[in-house]
Amino acid sequence: MLYRYTIQEAEVTNAIGIVIATLIKYKLLGSAGDSISLYRTREDNWYDMKETGSPFKNAIMVAFKISTDQKEKMEFPDQP
Repeated sequence: MLYRYTIQEAEVTNAIGIVIATLIKYKLLGSAGDSISLYRTREDNWYDMKETGSPFKNAIMVAFKISTDQKEKMEFPDQP
């Protein structure tokens, strides 16, 4: 199965509509028509919900997060 992904900003609002956080949304689209949404903070913390009853999707989520973190570390290494 192949996955493609898109990246866009997502705003989290409180009950009265005030934006309390802006997250980066990663939407993975599978070749079989399934989708997975992951969110990341500006501080590089991941926010997602585990897919109950779907160990395959959970494994895809973990692999995506690890590979994204590794790729970004290579592209933007910490400055000494």
